[in-house]
Amino acid sequence: MRLFKNNLPPDCPETKYRTCEDDLVCYHITKSFPPTDQDFKTQVQKNEKRAKKPPKQLCKASGLSVLKDISDVINIVDTFPENGSYILKGVIRYNIDGVVKQTPHETIRPSHHTWYPFADVDESEVFNELERKHEKRD
Repeated sequence: MRLFKNNLPPDCPETKYRTCEDDLVCYHITKSFPPTDQDFKTQVQKNEKRAKKPPKQLCKASGLSVLKDISDVINIVDTFPENGSYILKGVIRYNIDGVVKQTPHETIRPSHHTWYPFADVDESEVFNELERKHEKRD
């Protein structure tokens, strides 16, 4: 059994979400390019208050946000500019780079997924292609 990066809560990610057997082409938002370790911090690592969430929310906050649809990425950059403006493209390889769970939000990010990288994965190697730098629309 492979170990996950970060200190995940018990039963996270849930076994039933480990069934995706395809590589996932997706995007990740960063504050810099090339990305730094700071660009791959989970919500729990960025904000200790999130560590006190209920187990299901804590599990989601312990992974990394990735999105399949570029329009969702642009919407998030426009809505939450503090997350960064660099849109990186990557391919999360099934059973090599970690586990991906679909975690959509109905309005602002329907293509949202949460990625739980394996301990030996360098996130900056997965997301190493600059799709574009996006400036907020007025």
